[in-house]
Amino acid sequence: MTYQPRLFKNKSSSRGRECLERWDLFKEYIPDQGVVFDLGSSAGFFGVKTIQEKARTRVLSMEASPDEASMQRLILASHQTDRICLINGMISGQMMKRWGEMGNALDLTLILSVIHWFDKPALVLQSLCRISKKVIVEMLDKNDAGACGQAFIQEIDDPLEWVREVTGMKAQLIARTTRHTSEHKSHLILIENENIQPEQRARLDVSNLMSLGRLMWPPRQNWLQAAKEARSRTVTPLQLLQHNIVWTGEGVVIEGDQKQELVWQVGGSQSLDKNEAQRMDQVNQHYELKFFERCLVAWEKNETVLSMCSVDRLIPFQALICRWSRSLKNCLKLLIPESLYEKLRKAFFRS
Repeated sequence: MTYQPRLFKNKSSSRGRECLERWDLFKEYIPDQGVVFDLGSSAGFFGVKTIQEKARTRVLSMEASPDEASMQRLILASHQTDRICLINGMISGQMMKRWGEMGNALDLTLILSVIHWFDKPALVLQSLCRISKKVIVEMLDKNDAGACGQAFIQEIDDPLEWVREVTGMKAQLIARTTRHTSEHKSHLILIENENIQPEQRARLDVSNLMSLGRLMWPPRQNWLQAAKEARSRTVTPLQLLQHNIVWTGEGVVIEGDQKQELVWQVGGSQSLDKNEAQRMDQVNQHYELKFFERCLVAWEKNETVLSMCSVDRLIPFQALICRWSRSLKNCLKLLIPESLYEKLRKAFFRS
């Protein structure tokens, strides 16, 4: 059975579980601008509906099945949209907990008829609720004998009370919805995290996205072009670019840098003049983007790219070069006469 209707741009299939019923029940909670996480997205029905009705909202779509993810990629390609990021992979509660510690945040998370697939559903729900302003979770009825995950389903007498107890947050039943596995309707529950301020912007660190699984959509060329445009608007002094890139409702941005005077300290107190700094920035940009492209290629192959150097990701590469420069000067002092050292220092070093 086809689980979801296929929403191709020019030809949609109505086969599959009734999804419009659920969409009509919760679409009022979709933000006008921001990021929605559709966990266990299947063919991407709810992601496509989101971008069709919310022009300033983006969707992180995650699907564990390679076959369903491949089908969803074809659907997204027909729409030629870059507002849905599709990843073929699986999350864990510990992974989402780390996401929260690293400052990631979401406007809305959809967990529709998938929570019972996880080994530790309570931890997954807790972790996602901590980083999401709102969560909509579909809990199966205890009498739904046709669904998978019966061990977990049979433990829950009252889904709403279980959600409140597990999350410690405000929760309410939106509706009961029809199922394809049973005549017993599921429980569609809204959870609200009052600890996240309404004005807080949703953001996802791209390096964290890369750890989720294989990039299926959009193609790496889209990511690279977006990174180039974002990089041209900022000054990032030789930092490893993929760790500064975040995905927001506005698209790809580079955090932590505003356009500023291009004067960087090199060595002691001496600084580059503006022209030298601009030339260095162009060189930096070239190598940063080359490295980011390597990361994107690996992401599409679901491989890991090691950092260019074993240095903390928050340390500017420029600072690393300065340390190497100082080390080289110290070595030269020990190995050659002082007069020769002074000639070399003046010829090759700024201080």
